[in-house]
Order: sequence, then C-alpha cells, then structure tokens
Amino acid sequence: MAVVTTAQYRTLTQDNNSSDADAQSAIEDATELLNGFLGRVLTEGTYTETLPVHPGGKVYPRAVPVSSVSASATYQVHPERASLIGVDSDESTLPLSNLWDDFEDSRHQSFAGLVGRVQGYECEYPFGTVLYTGGFTSDTLPYALRRAICLIAKKTLANPELGYQAGVRMARLGDAQIQYTADTVSGELDTLVPGITASIKRWRLDR
Repeated sequence: MAVVTTAQYRTLTQDNNSSDADAQSAIEDATELLNGFLGRVLTEGTYTETLPVHPGGKVYPRAVPVSSVSASATYQVHPERASLIGVDSDESTLPLSNLWDDFEDSRHQSFAGLVGRVQGYECEYPFGTVLYTGGFTSDTLPYALRRAICLIAKKTLANPELGYQAGVRMARLGDAQIQYTADTVSGELDTLVPGITASIKRWRLDR
C-alpha cells in the first residue's frame, strides 16, 4: 500500500485534474526520491536486509519504525523501534568487530566483501540477515514527509521532464525495492520544490 493515498494528495495539493493512475504513479516516484534523500524506506512492508551486526547483536534496518519480526525469529525489536537486537552474524566464526580510531583517513575497509562504516572511525563488522516489518502507513507517515511527497508529485505531474532530470535510480534488496541516489539528490529535490529538503532533513538516517 502506498504511503500517501491519492485522496491525501488531492486534499493537500488541490489537484483535481490528474487521473488517479497518474497521481498514484507520481506519488510512488516522489516517495522513491525521498527514500534516496533520507537514506531509509518509508513505505511499510516486510523486508529482508543483510546488515552490519554491531556489538550486542544490534542492527539498524532501513524501514523504520520497526513494528514486528516473525514469531520464530531469534532477534527482537528494540523498544525504541529503530533497531533489532540479538541478531546473529551469518558467519558465526568471524570476529564481531574490529575498530580503528582514525578520524582523517577516509579509506573503506572491506570485510567479507562488504563494507561497514560509522561516523568518527572505521569499522569492520560481520553481517547478519534479518526479516522484519517496518516503515510508515498512510495514517502514520509524519505530515512533513506527506507534504513533501505530495508537492514533489504535483510538480512532476505538471512538469514530467523535471522528474526525469532528478535521476531516480532503484535497486532490489531481498524482497524490498530500495531507492538509492547520489548526494546531489538534495539539490535535485530543491530544484523540484525549492526549500523542501530543509523541511524534512530531520528524518534522515545518517548511518
């Protein structure tokens, strides 16, 4: 289910001219753009992700808030709903972590073909695969994010070439379709709707 309904879109934008199909498509494209800027997955769903396992078996999914895991899972939802705890690494023989205090060296250290990184120091973590349900519904999505999606959708409906220039790029991650864009997505969003990123930057996941 879309994180913003066509009814919500029309109420917020007063656009009563576009068809429901076109409006829904524009909403989905706008949501993908925000996913890229925010570094998260907004739409609630069940996702499989392979993530760095931090000390204590903690991982940070992209689709937050996390609402549940399967009854058979060996890990749990942290009370603050932004992480999972008790996650085992896919390779139990690997060391849990290896940290370097190195504030100036920007090299990425690879670990089992994947890269773990946190702000302030470089790290190598084992990776674990989790299955969980998380994200927002059309009822729980914060208003600022709903407004941003609606305004971007309206702009791209009126000027389709602008949406194309914003350069949406998608990748498939397990059973989730995840949106990735370059750092320039901030400027691209502000080109579509001037100043929009300032109103939603508090929702970014800088992980």
